[in-house]
Amino acid sequence: MRTNIFLPVILCLAYSLNGIAQTDSSDIDARLRKIYRQDQEVRQQWATIVQTSNVDSIMSYQLHMSQTDSINQAYVFQLLDTHGWPQQVSDSAYTAIYLVIDHAPLEAQKQYWPFIEEGSRRGDLSKADAATLQDRMLMREGKKQIYGTQTKTGQKDGKQVCYVWPVEEPATVDSLRRSVGLPSMQEYLNLFSTAGIEAVWDKDLTIDQAQQLTTRIIIQK
Repeated sequence: MRTNIFLPVILCLAYSLNGIAQTDSSDIDARLRKIYRQDQEVRQQWATIVQTSNVDSIMSYQLHMSQTDSINQAYVFQLLDTHGWPQQVSDSAYTAIYLVIDHAPLEAQKQYWPFIEEGSRRGDLSKADAATLQDRMLMREGKKQIYGTQTKTGQKDGKQVCYVWPVEEPATVDSLRRSVGLPSMQEYLNLFSTAGIEAVWDKDLTIDQAQQLTTRIIIQK
């Protein structure tokens, strides 16, 4: 249904990008910086609306956020397909590419993952960003993560708690995290505590148990 709704918009945008290979880096940079602002603004507003627990507002804004993401994906994916990894653009522009891929469906994440690896090797993206996306893809595939960056919200004693998604090698995860510039797992958990959120790292948590975790949200009409 989502594809049918936005296909005309995406196709129209795609046709307008036929000459993107000839576009200079300043134009690409400006467009990507705009995408960065759109991506962040729509998610900041989304966080506010979710707190209202109003089903109509949530569903309406979720549609708007999906439309924004679809349009941004159309531009970024076409850019990478026809132009490759852009050169000499701003940090915000590179971050925009990362965010668009990070917020894309799993199959798109996997398809464009090599560009994230390239950006990380070149120093345009941080190793931590690449590690985070790699973990996210593994979690979405129902596999154990490598760096321990992903959590899933569940219920504990009637409260919402963030559980660390199962990690492949818990004994060496801190060393792996240091290698990509991430804090230790304990420091990571402390960040949740500082924000007033309970986080749990149960090293015995299985994939099946993690997948069964659910978030209960009270929604009001």
